Amino acid sequence: IAGLLVLATGKEWIDPVTGLVIVAVIAWSGWGLLRDSVRMALLAVPDGIDEGAVRAFLAARPGVSAVHDLHIWPMSTTEAALTARIVMPEGHPGDSFLREAAHALEHEHRIGHVTLQVELGDNRLVKNVAEQNRLSCGSFDAHEASGVAKAGSRLLSTTKEALSFSGFVNYPG
Repeated sequence: IAGLLVLATGKEWIDPVTGLVIVAVIAWSGWGLLRDSVRMALLAVPDGIDEGAVRAFLAARPGVSAVHDLHIWPMSTTEAALTARIVMPEGHPGDSFLREAAHALEHEHRIGHVTLQVELGDNRLVKNVAEQNRLSCGSFDAHEASGVAKAGSRLLSTTKEALSFSGFVNYPG
């Protein structure tokens, strides 16, 4: 069409202006796709999901004393996934708790793929690590404790995994 206008009018500036208009239309219409693609590539919390509300929802579940390592990311432009660790000192609540939480997260927060790791949050682990450090290192004061604390932290992290339970729940509809 631009070529016909240039032939009919003799005004050659019509062709580059038409090209710039086409570029502007493509850029304007593709901006949303580009924005969504960048957000998905960066694994950002999807639009329409309030991370604070999800954290509060999980923390309000019966028996949950803490929520940490909460991650929400897009799996596609229409699906979201969540992983979180929930501390439940009274023990693992069973599969029905996980199913109900996954169902509620899907219907209230549009998160269809949920993985919750239940931790006991057992303070006895910290006491056991401290006692093992005291026995293996002899008596020590606060100035000498930094190396022991690092060793204890490594032991605690491996011991903590043994007292964790993971459950993947994909609750259908």
